[in-house]
Amino acid sequence: MTSRFVLVIDDNRGDADLLVEAFAEVAPTARVVVAPSVAEAVSRSAAGTKPALIVTDHGLPGMSGDEVLSALSASPSLRDVPVVILSGSPQAIASAELPIDDWIVKAPTYAGSLHIAGTLAMKYLAV
Repeated sequence: MTSRFVLVIDDNRGDADLLVEAFAEVAPTARVVVAPSVAEAVSRSAAGTKPALIVTDHGLPGMSGDEVLSALSASPSLRDVPVVILSGSPQAIASAELPIDDWIVKAPTYAGSLHIAGTLAMKYLAV
């Protein structure tokens, strides 16, 4: 059975909460956990279930997008998990050559987050 665990890494609790609520509506059997930093995400994943998907903010405090991805790929429990980057700056992501599975522009509304969660659930959670 496919894992239905989504790990969201975002230091902005408001953005993370929109995504958590949206996943709860479109994929009610999914378990969504929020970590405000990569260090916490690595710690949580090492102690528990491997996520089916990591959704991360591109710019976290003290880390560039490249550093976020390097830290995730250095973790044995996370290195082969699909990574989707959410960013408020689509130009920065589109022009970067990042080893990611996908990137999406952050949605400022619940309706936008619902669309994002639905798309990700269908693609990565087999919902």
